[in-house]
Amino acid sequence: MDKIGPYFIGSPEKGLTLDKINAMPPKQKSVHLQSIQTINLHSAALEDSLNDEETGALLVRHNGEYVSIDNILDLGLSLPTNEKLKLVEEVMNQNIIYTPPEIDPFVTRRTSAPRQDLGDYAQTTRETFTSGIGDCEDWAIAQADLLARMGVPLSHLHVMSGTVYNAKENIEFDHANLAVKNDSGQWDVMELGQGKIFIAPKDYLDTGIEGYVFIPNISVRADGNINQFKLNNSEYSLESSGFGSASEKTITAGCNLSEEFGCATSLKIPNNSLNPPPPPNQKPQVPNVNLPQDPSGP
Repeated sequence: MDKIGPYFIGSPEKGLTLDKINAMPPKQKSVHLQSIQTINLHSAALEDSLNDEETGALLVRHNGEYVSIDNILDLGLSLPTNEKLKLVEEVMNQNIIYTPPEIDPFVTRRTSAPRQDLGDYAQTTRETFTSGIGDCEDWAIAQADLLARMGVPLSHLHVMSGTVYNAKENIEFDHANLAVKNDSGQWDVMELGQGKIFIAPKDYLDTGIEGYVFIPNISVRADGNINQFKLNNSEYSLESSGFGSASEKTITAGCNLSEEFGCATSLKIPNNSLNPPPPPNQKPQVPNVNLPQDPSGP
């Protein structure tokens, strides 16, 4: 079984009935239903992105010039995977501004998108580059699409969804990023922090970075397959990442779609880490809309 960081990659259980879902513990049921929603949105946005023949003609900034995405893709085709990641990192950071998910209800939606009734919305690559804005899932989907067009195998691209914890700053929030299998068979995580994409350290999923720990729950691969994650240990201590052991409570994170796979891990984190995060320093300018306070990415 393949692994991304410390997490084993598995397949969700087939044929879960409504009775089985309703019989789940409340936390697992909630995460399960949210996972189904995420799978629907991300799968559709990835498929629509990969099949969009108009994306390549879009003009983007790169190193002080405007070039088409097709030009960027041509440049990336001959590069090794690690250089493809750096190229996509440059293009994303020069053209896209991070915006919180609270603006999703006000974004014009493509008619092919599923679940038009939801507040959440996953953009295609063309939508992200046309608008110049996107939240964490939009960034991850666009990166997966660009890398696939540069020749990275679809099965090597995982749009991961899960939860970020930062006990020191009293933060817990949902998050998405991209895992990419490189030419050496190892996995790189393209993470979004401070409004910019960066290639995370190799031990990022083991130890976190600067107090932030990302716990993946499920992923949608660019080839359409759905995966879920499980640690090789039932307990995962965050003390090595700066999480203190005093006044701890145990919470369950990463509850997967499979009863057999169970929940990814039981995290022990301080009680005060469950408060909502502070708002970001800047709000996107949306005319005539009063945006609510929102979580910000790591």
